[in-house]
Amino acid sequence: MLRMPLLPHTAVGAVARSGTGIDPRDRADAERYLAALTADERIREALAISSPSLDRALRGLLDGAPMKPAAVRKLVLGVTRYVLRAAARPTPFGLLAGIAPVSFADGCRIRVGDAHRAAVRPDSGWLLGLVRPWESEPALLRKLRVVAHDLGFRRGSRWVLPVSPAPDESDASASRTEEVSVRLTGPVRLVLERARRPLPAGELAALLAEAYPTAGSAVVERLIADLVRQGFLLTELRPPLTRTDPLRHVHDVLVSVAEWEKADTLARVAKLLDGLAAEPVGAGAARWHTAADWLRALHRHDRPLQVDLRMDTEVTLPAAVLREAERAAAALWRTAPKDDPVPHLTEYHTAFVERYGIGRAVALLDVLDPHTGLGTPAGYDRPGERGTQGGATGADPARDRVLAELALTALADGQREIVLDEATLDRLSRTVPQPAPNAAELCVQLTAESREAVAQDEFGLVVSQTTGSTAPGALLGRFAYLLDDGELIARLAREGAASAARPGAEPVHLDFQPLTGGAANVARVPSYWAGRLAIGCFPDTAPGACLEAVGGTSPGISAGAPVRNARDIALAADDERLYAVDVATGRELVPQSATVLNFVLAPAAVRLLRELPAMGRPLWAAWSWGALGSTAPHLPRVRYGRTVLAAAHWKLSDPALTDARTGDEEWGRALDAWRARWKVPRQVSVGVLDRRVVLDLEAPLHRALLRRELAGGADPVAYETPEECGPGENWLRDTRGDAYRGELVLPVFPARPLAPEPASSDTVRPAASLDTVRPAASLDAVRPTASADAVRPAESADTVRPAEFGDARSVLASTTGTLPATGSADAPTPPLPGATSPSPVAGPTPLPATGAPVLLRSGQEDGRRHRAWFYGKLHTVPARQDEVLVEHLPRLLAALPDGGGRWFFIRYAAPEPHLRLRFHGDPGLLWSRLAPVILDWADDLYEQRLAGRLVVDRYEPETVRYGGPGSLDAAERFFHHDSLTVLEQLGPLASGAVTAPPPVLAAAHYVDLVRQVHGEQWPEWFLRIPRDEQHQPYAHTHRSEVLGLLADDTALAPAARADRARALGAFPAASQRTVLASLLHMHHNRLAGIQRTAERRSLALARAVAEAERGDVRRQR
Repeated sequence: MLRMPLLPHTAVGAVARSGTGIDPRDRADAERYLAALTADERIREALAISSPSLDRALRGLLDGAPMKPAAVRKLVLGVTRYVLRAAARPTPFGLLAGIAPVSFADGCRIRVGDAHRAAVRPDSGWLLGLVRPWESEPALLRKLRVVAHDLGFRRGSRWVLPVSPAPDESDASASRTEEVSVRLTGPVRLVLERARRPLPAGELAALLAEAYPTAGSAVVERLIADLVRQGFLLTELRPPLTRTDPLRHVHDVLVSVAEWEKADTLARVAKLLDGLAAEPVGAGAARWHTAADWLRALHRHDRPLQVDLRMDTEVTLPAAVLREAERAAAALWRTAPKDDPVPHLTEYHTAFVERYGIGRAVALLDVLDPHTGLGTPAGYDRPGERGTQGGATGADPARDRVLAELALTALADGQREIVLDEATLDRLSRTVPQPAPNAAELCVQLTAESREAVAQDEFGLVVSQTTGSTAPGALLGRFAYLLDDGELIARLAREGAASAARPGAEPVHLDFQPLTGGAANVARVPSYWAGRLAIGCFPDTAPGACLEAVGGTSPGISAGAPVRNARDIALAADDERLYAVDVATGRELVPQSATVLNFVLAPAAVRLLRELPAMGRPLWAAWSWGALGSTAPHLPRVRYGRTVLAAAHWKLSDPALTDARTGDEEWGRALDAWRARWKVPRQVSVGVLDRRVVLDLEAPLHRALLRRELAGGADPVAYETPEECGPGENWLRDTRGDAYRGELVLPVFPARPLAPEPASSDTVRPAASLDTVRPAASLDAVRPTASADAVRPAESADTVRPAEFGDARSVLASTTGTLPATGSADAPTPPLPGATSPSPVAGPTPLPATGAPVLLRSGQEDGRRHRAWFYGKLHTVPARQDEVLVEHLPRLLAALPDGGGRWFFIRYAAPEPHLRLRFHGDPGLLWSRLAPVILDWADDLYEQRLAGRLVVDRYEPETVRYGGPGSLDAAERFFHHDSLTVLEQLGPLASGAVTAPPPVLAAAHYVDLVRQVHGEQWPEWFLRIPRDEQHQPYAHTHRSEVLGLLADDTALAPAARADRARALGAFPAASQRTVLASLLHMHHNRLAGIQRTAERRSLALARAVAEAERGDVRRQR
């Protein structure tokens, strides 16, 4: 797809010249300047659509309305900025910029005409405002189908909706932080229970009237209308986001319920909008004013029209452009930092695993409940309320050092750009192999002297730093209804989703109502998936809401497709990510929506579901300067081949420029000095993110615009323009010879070789064309790539890899990657060899035989079981933990009154180091007699400065991780005896009676436990673990010590081990092998702590012992 502005980029210079010598506060100057600037009717039309308030002020000025000098100046600068946007910014918006298809073939063919076509729809905020009062009219409401809002839940005596109804306008702040609630009376309860599935409101009223015969029909209908008005009930009248003609949806529903007058009104609106679209762009702004006024008479709204622009442009480019974009995308992937794309979800994943464990699916609404679950991730509702919003993004000091060297060398040598070669790419590349990146959409601006130059392979590319997407179809989807080949877009979106999904996962279209009505304008896209996940919106498609597919064979959403809501969704975790599952089947769901809507404008549940697919795999991203990007006042251009990966930029943070008290003349001198010092070119693109405008820093009005930008407080940045970066922007010319700025949107996919090949980067390639359907096989038809980061064949289910991050993570990592940074001894552990996991979703812990995560709602599996456990978190630093366990815990155990039972401990590191102590007993005795003893013991440790506070918490066991409810009792008894074994082991360690280091002791206990489960086949279990080369020297040095301990095991706490062996044997046979990996991990936690190096050494040692054992057996044979 090509994105291009309405006006040629040469208009920037023309605007600068036309504003020379005028005083923006002088009315006469302003009138002459603005009349000339907006003489083109296309500009007047664009203003009328995009900024009605600015358009009204302009008309008032030109018609002689009184206006203060400050208002005149504001108007002059505002109109100037809009015209500059229409000349230089290709992001589509109203009539200011539009789109066109682009194809790739031999040669270069360009045609830019004037017959641009406007696609006109009612603004979604206007339509919502029109529909909302209709929904509450009794005569209409009783004929409409309604359904209970699926995000509602009970809190005490009230029914709560964690999001308020969307306002008409774009202020979403109140909606993000507000909730609405209603007293859960009998009638309200009846309504909500019966409306779990859609039914006519009249039928619901009849049920109420039957249940409460004295209430009267007026009271009943008022109750239902109030519930609709407050959002507790949703009606079918509101158009789903998948309906690209929302006006038609409302009209069809009205027709289906015989509301002829309202349907006729909407039919007249549709005819009016069709008439606007039929006329050429530039036919006159008066028609837009008339149409907008007519719509405002129906419902007051500042911008009642939503317009997209299909440019009268045909572009065919040579395939060499695609090849260069491939190389650029691959280079960006190779040099990308090790940032976490969703750090707030990484933190949330840690909290989820700590609370619920691995393999357990928890109902979405239970997780999001702030009282009984986790609440929403940091920053969703009230930034900073829970955790640190955004969290750490993962520092990459080695990469930062290379970048600093490159930037400072260029500046010292007076060079404007850094040219990357293969050696430099290798220095910037990741040192740890990563899976292939996600598919994405790459935005590049093509630079060339002429169309002929492009055809002759004389061109450059400039990668956009602020546009692009992490999913093919996200930028294209909004304009699918304007492009010629919606089926290709559908295929790209489905291929992108499939490339990121785990085997067996089902992509589903995520439908919802944004927090603001206007946000639906950019979120309204077709569905490319058969399944629909409807959150906070009407959940089915009949009769008037038939959702459209795109293209002849795209599945879209049909009336027979599965439609799920929030209550059908649960969350589960593996070692590196959270994911959504279907409550009924346990199948993983991958929520998708081909839109670049900022999901801050969506309900928290929707935002969470939409962000989940970004976890557990790296995301393709534009160039990052790392730590330099936020601090350096200037950074040079970065070029690779013919592509500028990053344009040069300058931070506008000089105090002389940002001081609002500085006079205009002094400020102008400061600007000139700043430009001279940093060699800033005359034309720069200034703004924040994608909201930029090209300014001529020698034009007085443009300088005034720059100062206004600086006064906005948003820290704008100045970037060099594409013309400055390359050979020019003269290839996209119209018949008059005027040149336009064009931005290409190219879907890129990671190459997927059949086997890994040695080298350094993934090849990433764009789809060939957006108006020519290629065979599906061509999505992977690229030249072979040698890539250390390429996608590798999946390892076997019983393969174990060492973890790489975090002292508290298990080193028994799964095939899906490393374990989460929980800092937790309770962190999940994967299956070791011999454990099988039938789950269709890769995860670190074997799941039950159903092959799906087990759904257990909060507290459901335990009932009141937690009351039989005292759970205390004793805060003590790691250096004192062994002392507490060896010297002081036995004193507590001896002092416990009769009635106590099993107990166990765990070391933990997050959020602060502590010991988790859990005591089981009769609830009546546990809290009346045992708890005071524990509290006295903790107080004594505090007095001795051996421990800090003791925090009492609710015990929620990781039921699924340890084999399910039927194995939980056996697991807890094993924990008890393993804790006793460790205590018996720590004493001799502390006294020096046993000199073997903890990894050696742990390895001996691993062998002991695995031997109990697997008998003579125990070596095979260890030998299926990949050899840890880093720790082989340690393993071979200490292997004889482990063998000695196993031969004469008096140093291995034989009495306690015997009891532990009986506890292990008490596990159900089906669970014994699948939980073994977790049991070994927790044994290491208790014996040696949570240091990853020690755990990796212990595992390497156990494997070395298995090698020795297997070698002896073979020699004996």
